[in-house]
Amino acid sequence: MNRITNNRGFTIIELMIATSVFAVVLLLCTYGLLEIGRTFYKGATTTRTQETARIIVDDVAEAIQFNGGEVVVGQPGWHCIGTKRYSYVLNRQLTDTNHAVVSDTPLSSCSAGTGSQNINGALSASSRELLNVRTRLSRFDIVEIRDGLYRVTVRVVSGENDLLVDRNGDSNITTADNPVQCKNERAGSQFCATSELTTVVQKRV
Repeated sequence: MNRITNNRGFTIIELMIATSVFAVVLLLCTYGLLEIGRTFYKGATTTRTQETARIIVDDVAEAIQFNGGEVVVGQPGWHCIGTKRYSYVLNRQLTDTNHAVVSDTPLSSCSAGTGSQNINGALSASSRELLNVRTRLSRFDIVEIRDGLYRVTVRVVSGENDLLVDRNGDSNITTADNPVQCKNERAGSQFCATSELTTVVQKRV
């Protein structure tokens, strides 16, 4: 009696090709998911940074327009507008435990004498922190263009020190440096963003 044997099946070469194709497809899917996540976090970081800069600019512009009184520019560390003092520390990141990086404080009167104190501690009961956590203020300028017309420039930076470089390209960021941009590197770039806003304000009161 003759036995009929069935030798049909996959060869080693065919299995290797199939495994390679599957690995390539899986790699492409993983890369796509990583890119989606990177794009999402980059968009969230950029939006948060822009919103923080806009909040500061809008607050200062409103104070100049409607708060009345003298505009005293006391760089570095404070600006005084009418009955409101803006105190700030450049290039210090706001964390959960480190507060009072840039704040506005209502005062009964505002002048060079009342505005000359810098903030380096917790907020007072009447003060309001204007930065978001993990952001820092890189620039805060108020310049009088002509009588009653002011240009306000605010630059906010999001990101840890290892993601930033100063204007000279130095990555050794300290509070004395001016971190103006994110590093031109892919790793961690989704968690770094800068936003600089400038507006011109006419004093109305």
